[in-house]
Amino acid sequence: MYEMVTGRVPFDGDTTVAVAIQHLQEEMISPSAYAKDLPISMEKIILKCTQKSPDRRYESMTALLADLRKSLISPDEDFVVMVPVASQDKTRVIKDEDLSKIQKEAENIRVKPSEEAAEENDEDEDDEFEDDEGDLNPKMEKAITIMGIAAALVIVGIIIFLLVSIFGDFQLGSKSSTQTETQTTKTESQAEEEDGIEVPNLAGMTYDEAQETLNELGLGIHKNGEVSSDDYEEGQIVSQDPEAGSAVEEHTTIEVIVSSGKGSIDIPSVTGEKDTDAIEILEEAGFKVSKNYSYSSTVEEGYVISQTPAYGAQGKEGDTITIVISQGTELVSVPDVSPPNYTALADARTKMAELNVTVEYQYSDFYSADIVISQSISAGTLVEPGTSITLVVSQGPEPVQEVTATTYSFRATISLPSDTSNVSGANITLYDTSGNVLSQWSKAITDDFSISATGLLVSQGYLVISWLDLDGNVINDQTTDVYDFNKES
Repeated sequence: MYEMVTGRVPFDGDTTVAVAIQHLQEEMISPSAYAKDLPISMEKIILKCTQKSPDRRYESMTALLADLRKSLISPDEDFVVMVPVASQDKTRVIKDEDLSKIQKEAENIRVKPSEEAAEENDEDEDDEFEDDEGDLNPKMEKAITIMGIAAALVIVGIIIFLLVSIFGDFQLGSKSSTQTETQTTKTESQAEEEDGIEVPNLAGMTYDEAQETLNELGLGIHKNGEVSSDDYEEGQIVSQDPEAGSAVEEHTTIEVIVSSGKGSIDIPSVTGEKDTDAIEILEEAGFKVSKNYSYSSTVEEGYVISQTPAYGAQGKEGDTITIVISQGTELVSVPDVSPPNYTALADARTKMAELNVTVEYQYSDFYSADIVISQSISAGTLVEPGTSITLVVSQGPEPVQEVTATTYSFRATISLPSDTSNVSGANITLYDTSGNVLSQWSKAITDDFSISATGLLVSQGYLVISWLDLDGNVINDQTTDVYDFNKES
């Protein structure tokens, strides 16, 4: 039994004499020193079986089997009764002359095949002890040896069954071996019903309640781990193996999983964190991370925009937290409004609603008035929203003016409306008194601004100011009084 649970013999030496001396002089190392998980009941059984004094060992095989059966059901209970050490049971000290005698007798031992055959065929002779040296009669010693081997085989079978029940480390490989073990167990117990014992439902019980229930049925229990659960409170059994309703043999150990409680974890806030830092924070808290991406004009690229579930909620270890990571401001593609599209200015403004459009006018004999002639940024270029772009718009053919030797210039300061909260700019047109367009300007809103024109061939004119809202639509038209132009030298 000692070697089965520890993987080594209690005493070891280079010669049989050295081993014999250890048996007489040295104390055996406790098996739990090598097998850390060895139940206390099993350790006490082994220690009682290996006592140096026969008076301290089990009185009979029946007593040993009774303790082994009880160890199946309550492996961690300290129920083995150890016989107190008597004065005559103290470790013997071998004198030098005794040691020399043991060594000489060991050297003289020679076993001959003919002698073994003679001993086997002489079983009917007298079994008296030879008292000259105080040794056993060889035939009696052989009988005892055979009985010991038979007893050892029975104990080995029980120990194997005990280890399987307690540790569950291996299973019997074939149906026939399982049937053999079942038959052996039935022979030993003589109390199990033919159809086995029905396993009760342990779900919701505490470990102690389940142990009491199973022990009353002749079954054992072993805690095989813990798991968080929303359905069972901490300490209650969540699952079992074999399942409830299964038929098992007496002394079978039932494996159970016990609830560790709900196991909720506070979800940390990672909004605004760098994506790599956010993932590290969530994983250290016990969560898994799923990443989504989105453009944002307010959150820098590579930083977390939002998270689901949000900060303040609770989750379980292993739950997935989804974070949305900013890709920065989404770029827009500059639309094509230049020839040969013949796009009107109003349509061009609609297409370029995400850009800051500035308009310049010029006469054209080829393009009709209000048609876009060119654009300052090529079509298809990716730019950020709000980028400034200039459109050149046709005024149509240049008007024919009366030829005169005198030219004039014009200059005026434009005052902004009192309320500019919804004003983005203005389109300004200079007309002569006959209604002909002399010049045009398109201005974005700033402070009061000035406009000017030179080389005019007429001496008078007036302005029409079209104020624009934030979307580029005309709010109203403001017509000025007639200006007298300044004569150029």
